[in-house]
Amino acid sequence: MIRKRREIRELFDTGKPEEMLEYIQIYATSVESPDEKDKSSQKAWELYQYLERNREGLLPYDKRGIKIAAPPEGILYKRMCAGKSELYGDHAEDEEPKDALVGKRSQ
Repeated sequence: MIRKRREIRELFDTGKPEEMLEYIQIYATSVESPDEKDKSSQKAWELYQYLERNREGLLPYDKRGIKIAAPPEGILYKRMCAGKSELYGDHAEDEEPKDALVGKRSQ
């Protein structure tokens, strides 16, 4: 399963949402089991449905052609992401953000 997660993440990181969704679909179908204790397929379908519902946000704003206003004087935009793990790291519930989304420019 770790290899599958890495492959899914690679497709996400390289901006291939269609291929990623197809990969998850194929995986979910391939691990279907009559064993009710095996939740692999169910979890994969839940991931697929979540990503499908949020398809628009799978690509960064700049790759979708969205332009944002220039920051006010003295302000620097950082880490323009929406993912909780991007802000908080692997232990999202335990840590403060690694850095602010908006900060002061270095002189």
